Amino acid sequence: MKETVTGMVLSAMPVGEYDLRLLLLTKERGKITAFASGAKRTNSPYRAGSRPFSFGSFEVLAGRNAYKLVGMNISNYFEGLLKEIEDTYLAFYCLEIADYYGREGIDGSESLNLLYATFRALERNQISKKLIKSIYELKSLAINGEQAAVGSCYSCGEEEGTFAMDLPARVIYCSHCAPRVSRPMIPLSKTVLYALRYVTYMPIGKLYHFQLKEEEEKNFNDLANRLFTGVVHKDFKSLGMLESLL
Repeated sequence: MKETVTGMVLSAMPVGEYDLRLLLLTKERGKITAFASGAKRTNSPYRAGSRPFSFGSFEVLAGRNAYKLVGMNISNYFEGLLKEIEDTYLAFYCLEIADYYGREGIDGSESLNLLYATFRALERNQISKKLIKSIYELKSLAINGEQAAVGSCYSCGEEEGTFAMDLPARVIYCSHCAPRVSRPMIPLSKTVLYALRYVTYMPIGKLYHFQLKEEEEKNFNDLANRLFTGVVHKDFKSLGMLESLL
């Protein structure tokens, strides 16, 4: 039975001389595999929309182990991401993270919305790419239930004041409770804590609407990286090149 799903192409792998195996992140079905017959032919209606970053609706037929692509309507190719090499590698890094977390048969709407909002932020070029990377990493953790507990002190529940983070446990302690913890703590400025809370709890549509001063952004980015790599233990192909560029 044919169905239409909304999604984005995460990757495209050649199969034989003319076909492509597409990995799609979809709102309705999560991450699925769809085979696009003849997509590598110059006159194929699937050729342009079978590239990574392509976003739109895809008509698919369910098979035993995969889907068959029978139609597509691409609304955004995100071609602007190919103009700057930093944007390209950061976008591919985001796709890899979406692939890492993606599963078939689950609601993929939040992960898909995050990808779309992130690519739009890259094209607008109003905040630094390092900050975009950190926001994407932290929000990916939050969407998948692996975020740090930054809402209140882990011990007493205090929400206001001065805090420090217990990085291995991914929790925060207020200034009264922190001295009772034997592990080293990372002091959090009010600005960095606000940014952590903002990214963790704000709707995706409002994520990329803040900036930080240089030193605060550096501290935020460093902490975001440590939080993300402390949870996600994977070597992403695009990350090495990305880090050399940013």
